[in-house]
Amino acid sequence: MMRTSSVVSAIFLAGALSGCGSSSGTDAGNNPDLSVAKPDMTVVAMPDLLPGFQQPAGTVAISFTADDSANKVFTQGDLKWKGSMTYNETTRIATFDSTWAGGDYTKYAPLYDDGPWNAGGHEPAGSKAGDSIWGITLFATPPAMGMEAWEYGIIDALYEKNFGNGWLWPPGDNGKFAVKAGDTTAIKASGISFSAFGTTDIQLKLDTTKLDTCSGNCTWDTSKIGIKGSPWSWGVIALSNPTSGVYTFNLSDIAGTGKMFPHTGLLNKGDKPEWVFVIGAGNGKEYKDPNNVCLKTGMTAGVGPKGGPYTAVDIGLASNNNTNITVP
Repeated sequence: MMRTSSVVSAIFLAGALSGCGSSSGTDAGNNPDLSVAKPDMTVVAMPDLLPGFQQPAGTVAISFTADDSANKVFTQGDLKWKGSMTYNETTRIATFDSTWAGGDYTKYAPLYDDGPWNAGGHEPAGSKAGDSIWGITLFATPPAMGMEAWEYGIIDALYEKNFGNGWLWPPGDNGKFAVKAGDTTAIKASGISFSAFGTTDIQLKLDTTKLDTCSGNCTWDTSKIGIKGSPWSWGVIALSNPTSGVYTFNLSDIAGTGKMFPHTGLLNKGDKPEWVFVIGAGNGKEYKDPNNVCLKTGMTAGVGPKGGPYTAVDIGLASNNNTNITVP
């Protein structure tokens, strides 16, 4: 950004002073030989006076981005880079922490959309402010010897605060990079791009009168039923108003602007949403067998437009043994 206001002010002042006529009444505007010089009104562009952040000595820069340009649902503070680190917002230094900051989301690095870190912002060099591509460049001191294997994902801090979980990273392996002794070259950590929301709703039902007892090895307290799932970042939602013991969940009831999960949308063809029913008072118990595999007895799933009608689809198991479907 170029700043010109201070130059214009100075020029305006010079023009005002030169326009103060003497008692002789000489017309400076019509006298080319007048010894008082006319002001040059050319506006001179000046460089941005706000310097970029100065990289701390002995550190390596590490950058990460999350592209929300397809949906534009996040605002400042919503996204945080969660990983095996703690982050100091003042120094912008991240410190390797194998405990993942003990799970305290307030200690993770927030993402910004305010331009590059070396030009007044926080994002990776070359970024553009206000484009809904969120990012951060932080700095880490390499180990004295060997290497540190960092792992990471991303969270929705609003969901984390309100529901205890805001994990947005796709199912599978965490993101990874290594910081080695003597590193000086900037590290670009693999980022994430959020797909555009779709138009397919999902309806899930659980009949608590038909729960799997695991051949007598599973007992269930049906006084409270909840559900958590990947489309809404695994926050647990309490279900109510059963019909003859059947609890119903519709994604469209909780997803979208003004809803419980404002950063969540409907699904696209090929999406593979995962979920787990949570049964019982207190924190409840996941509807899984003794081997930690989700049970499907008493459960049905359907897809359709927002609010239905819904067409039944087969319920499968993801590689992590959560129940899931593939949106047709």
